[in-house]
Amino acid sequence: MSDYLKSGERRNVTVLFSDMKGFTNLSEQKDPEEIDALMSSVFGRFESIIRSYDGTVEKYIGDALVAVFGVPRIHEDDASRAINSALEFHHEIGLRDPHIVFKTGIHTGLITTGKRGGFEVVTGHAMSVASRLESAAAGGSILVTADTREACENEFLFDKALTLELRGKSGRVTAFPVLGKNPSPLLYKSRFFGRQDIITGILRDYMRHDSAAVSGFCFAGEPGIGKTRLAAQFISIGGMHLTPVHPICSVSAW
Repeated sequence: MSDYLKSGERRNVTVLFSDMKGFTNLSEQKDPEEIDALMSSVFGRFESIIRSYDGTVEKYIGDALVAVFGVPRIHEDDASRAINSALEFHHEIGLRDPHIVFKTGIHTGLITTGKRGGFEVVTGHAMSVASRLESAAAGGSILVTADTREACENEFLFDKALTLELRGKSGRVTAFPVLGKNPSPLLYKSRFFGRQDIITGILRDYMRHDSAAVSGFCFAGEPGIGKTRLAAQFISIGGMHLTPVHPICSVSAW
């Protein structure tokens, strides 16, 4: 199956909804031309960052931006790409002008792709959840749902869970403020079970490595089968023996 957009296709994606705080007050203080130039500059930069992570700007709604990661191309780390985009943008905006404040909501869930008139559109409950999450976020913060956090929990640092009642959604939603990137993403807290024979075999070859030869290991397989977790376990066991002449381990998807 192609990983590109198809009419009426269902897929799991990560939706980013970001909005400027205090836009109404700001627009009252400036001429329309000034507001237009400011928003064009700000959103132009945001869109550039989103595209650099292979995301797609789905639409603009006034002073809000909606982006999707997983359309048209699916990645196994779409949740991570969305959070990285938001972190990078929030950081740049803070350096550029502390008076311009955005808040962002991110949710991972099921959507449907298709066409409406002459436009490619994305629809589904995931869009609404991201929007409601953004509304509940504090100025300058990034809130993600438990689904998004679970998809990349080792790559970022999160604050304690918040239980929110989102307008228009039945039941409560658990959300987590993003604090930043995790400086030690390969230090897993969970226990490692199984595949010990694979670890033992790799470690045996690793310790027998001839410094005069060029060699290495590559863990390849379908997304989500645990390649990074396996590499992390290998590093945690063999890390005490790491030297510049030892083979390098890499992880890739089929």
